[in-house]
Amino acid sequence: MSVNPVKLAVLFVVTANLVFSNAFATTLVARDWQAAGDNALTYDSSTNLEWLDLTQTLGESVVYVDSQLGAGGMYDGFRYATRTEVQQLFIDFGLFSAPNDDARVARIDELAALMGQTYPANPSANPA
Repeated sequence: MSVNPVKLAVLFVVTANLVFSNAFATTLVARDWQAAGDNALTYDSSTNLEWLDLTQTLGESVVYVDSQLGAGGMYDGFRYATRTEVQQLFIDFGLFSAPNDDARVARIDELAALMGQTYPANPSANPA
């Protein structure tokens, strides 16, 4: 019997001081959402939660996302994550455990690759 994971949509900012540890990465895997190979979900096997990748709501207002969470909406079946759930996701990613700045940058890149990059890889290439 298959267990259906809870689906989560979360709006949060990943700051540059977050870190990601490969030791914990085995609990996190990419999954498909709308089409084979889209990898638009991140599944955390330690909590049995599915997270909608950040890029899926990039550029959409909170009001619009709210309107699409209900039955028949684009994000039907999703809900916003609680603060505790976001904290647990960060723990499961192994945040705050990189030994140095180079490792921290590498971990941030891994996190962005898994959950969707919402900022330019090279900020100077896209000045505000």
